[in-house]
Amino acid sequence: MDKHAFLNAGFETPAMELVRAPAFQAMRLESCGVDPAAHGSNWAVGLLGTDCFQHLSDVGHSIAGVVHVDMRITQFRAVPLDCPLRIKGRTEKVAAASRGPIAIMVFAFETPDGDTPFRIEMGVMMPDSVNTDSQPAPRPAGKAPTDPRHGFVKLGARQLQPHHVQAYGGAGNPIHLDSEFAQGQGFRAPIAHGVMTAVYSLGALDAPKAPASLDASFKFRRPVFWDDVMELWAGDTPDKANCFRSLNDAGKVTAEMTVARADYA
Repeated sequence: MDKHAFLNAGFETPAMELVRAPAFQAMRLESCGVDPAAHGSNWAVGLLGTDCFQHLSDVGHSIAGVVHVDMRITQFRAVPLDCPLRIKGRTEKVAAASRGPIAIMVFAFETPDGDTPFRIEMGVMMPDSVNTDSQPAPRPAGKAPTDPRHGFVKLGARQLQPHHVQAYGGAGNPIHLDSEFAQGQGFRAPIAHGVMTAVYSLGALDAPKAPASLDASFKFRRPVFWDDVMELWAGDTPDKANCFRSLNDAGKVTAEMTVARADYA
């Protein structure tokens, strides 16, 4: 079997049953800095992003070293945790990038009656080489850097600890758990699963309950190391409405979330 077959357009996974114990969901949400009570007894849709990677691993495909570059979560309704789901994935296309190919994958989550309440689209890059010390391209002359906090208001901050990332788990990717492996990939330390940042950002929508339906997109700009500070900022101007940014303590954007829809009924 080609352990990276998901890098081919048209690749499909066999459907598999997905169940989640309430205690396990609560542990993962707490690892992300989110109150499990906001989700009650329903599936926490943000966590399904990690289930996509786990699914690839479970069906025999290596995700060691892959980088999560973007994600779109679509939730059509709330689903109770005691309702099992069936997950299946498909690679819609593969895009070339300077650091390696990016598979655009779509994962559907079905209930036993054939309904599909959740859909996740994600970009998964397999780097040809990773060098986090490389310098960015020179900024055009005369163009001053833009403060990523301009037009945003700070909602909160969280000091990430290695045990948060270890408790959350790596879904089969040692880049999240193994210091030696992460350093071999060019990172100074293991990095948090991208979904952890997404779930932390989604926590801003809990008011006090999580949305019953949702359409949110994410761009993962920089790695979040397992000992980083995570700051959450929300757009504070009309042109940045429904935009959120996660920054590290150096003031660099690590992820961006854009919310197209969040309904609570």
